[in-house]
Amino acid sequence: MIDSPAGDPYTARMFTGLVEDVGEVTRAEHRAGSLRLTVRTRIPTRELTLGDSIAVDGACYTAVALHDAAFEVDVGPESLSKTLAGEYKSGSRVNLERALAAGARLGGHFVLGHVDAMGTVQQVRQRGDAWDFVVKAPGDVIDLTPPKGSITINGISLTVNAVHQDSFEVSIIPHTWSRTTLAGTAVGARVHLETDVLARTVKWLLQRRGVLPGETPVTPESGGVTMEILKKNGFI
Repeated sequence: MIDSPAGDPYTARMFTGLVEDVGEVTRAEHRAGSLRLTVRTRIPTRELTLGDSIAVDGACYTAVALHDAAFEVDVGPESLSKTLAGEYKSGSRVNLERALAAGARLGGHFVLGHVDAMGTVQQVRQRGDAWDFVVKAPGDVIDLTPPKGSITINGISLTVNAVHQDSFEVSIIPHTWSRTTLAGTAVGARVHLETDVLARTVKWLLQRRGVLPGETPVTPESGGVTMEILKKNGFI
């Protein structure tokens, strides 16, 4: 597998978007065109093996070295250009998740660990005991973000509450707020976004069949992918 938009150049694994631990970058060593990250974690490293995939803020990387309560990953040039990894420094907090084990419960949604784009937090407002986030996103991400669908922000599986022309809204419950890096996210912060793989695949197939123009955004205002289109092309 070639170096994907979000990182792991060696393996393709599946995640759920349920954060296991908030780790801390202890070293960010810049090399010729790449980056070696050392991340401290409470995930038992004795349960890891070299070559295991680990999502760091939603980007899939391969564990290339293991230590007591820490691991190392290499970040390639493509990942450096598409993620925040190049901005990590000692003390940076990151969301961590190991790859989904076969037979395990799927509590979030299918996440590949391939960052599609960067988003920008536009609003953070508290509503009751939850926090509502408004995130500005590129048009191709909005195209694949239906209301009540799933999206991943910094490796966290979230439900989309509303979709606008160039942004979407999610709500963060107290459990997620206290166990991820979202509690420290301020307005203006950039975040990793991964769209739902099913929506992405359906859109690509429809474009390949000529049902959807390859360059024309499918927005909520235009009706998006309708039930009629899906039935006509044998998806339902």
